[in-house]
Amino acid sequence: MAIFGLCPGTSVAASGEGHRDAMVGVIGMLCGAGLYVALFPKLQPFFKAFPDFGKLTLPQVSGTPTGLWVVGVAALLGIVVTLLRKKGDETR
Repeated sequence: MAIFGLCPGTSVAASGEGHRDAMVGVIGMLCGAGLYVALFPKLQPFFKAFPDFGKLTLPQVSGTPTGLWVVGVAALLGIVVTLLRKKGDETR
């Protein structure tokens, strides 16, 4: 998807509109999915080589309260939005 430049849904929509590059990307995604399905049994030992930690959250791993993570992520998001707005104002 990074090379293709479109997410799966957008690429299917673009393909439906007749964009040939999107059609090639959709065919590539389908081939990749088919290859994964075909190779899945052979990949099982690789997947099982990693330990299963179950469902872990950042608060559980770090031993900090969930609220601290919520406030921290909200503050970080606020900073990013503020910086992006200032950068947008400079380009006008």
